Amino acid sequence: MSKIRVVVVNDQIAVNELWQQMLDMTDDMTCVGTARNGMEAVQLADELTPDIVIMDVMMPGMDGTEATRIIRERHPNTQIIVYSAYNGMEQRAYESGAVEYLLMPIGPDKLRDTIRRVYHEHNKPQ
Repeated sequence: MSKIRVVVVNDQIAVNELWQQMLDMTDDMTCVGTARNGMEAVQLADELTPDIVIMDVMMPGMDGTEATRIIRERHPNTQIIVYSAYNGMEQRAYESGAVEYLLMPIGPDKLRDTIRRVYHEHNKPQ
């Protein structure tokens, strides 16, 4: 069984490292890369074509909603889960192409369950 390939995007290195470890310890998932801003996220998506990107909204430079829009245009099969610690970002996230929006804090079980659900909803056998 192939693993769900995930890219984690957050400007806080500690968050990226924590989520990378959590994903890599999950049997059906692997973190194939991390990015600290929207531009890095777009570059990683171009290089790795992950199944899922977990995208923070508020980051320096290119924010998460702009990166989401670009990734979805270039890689329509890559699903993006946007998250934020700020209320009021949900509409922007969905308008940019996110398939799910999570409000921080997010526990590991909720994150894993959301990744699985989004992946399976968009990768159903034909």
